[in-house]
Amino acid sequence: MYSVLNMTQIDDTSFLGHAAETYAYQKLSEYCQASKGIYVERGKGLNEEVDFYLPQDNLLLECKYTARPRLGDLKYLRSRSEALDAVSIALSRQQSIGDGVRVVPLMLL
Repeated sequence: MYSVLNMTQIDDTSFLGHAAETYAYQKLSEYCQASKGIYVERGKGLNEEVDFYLPQDNLLLECKYTARPRLGDLKYLRSRSEALDAVSIALSRQQSIGDGVRVVPLMLL
């Protein structure tokens, strides 16, 4: 992963975000091996996406590896959750609840 991202600074916040998303994908892949898979839920806009969609569990997961995700960062997650009538969870550093989105620590995955 380090060579693909061409980064060497572990304290770089963008690096930590990529590393956290990769960790989440690896853990979810272990869980989803016997099922249909993991998808990215993309919107019409360039910056609209939900990192992980597990249709067999009706679950949307967004990885925001910060102390507290900003509500604006979770806007598309909320809208897709309502449209798909799916459970939405943001994976972050700490547990909290923000504007109807449950935020859980990534390391609990």
